Amino acid sequence: MKTMGEYECINCNAVFYLEEPPFDGFTLCKDCRDEEEESDETVVKFPQLSEVDKQFEELERQRDLIKEQADLIKTHRTSPSEYP
Repeated sequence: MKTMGEYECINCNAVFYLEEPPFDGFTLCKDCRDEEEESDETVVKFPQLSEVDKQFEELERQRDLIKEQADLIKTHRTSPSEYP
């Protein structure tokens, strides 16, 4: 049974003592915290778009814009003329 101030590490299940709750909400022992700080694997890098991806997105945006404009032209041609 754990007493007040004892926590169980979520990585290695070791029981350790803290006077206050963990500052970040993760109950990690000192050894596991040190390992996480040394490791870059815990940080997931946000994927960046390549130049080709950026060009593709721009072409898709332009394609959608052209389709909207074509629809506007089509509805304008089929609707009755505002001018006599």
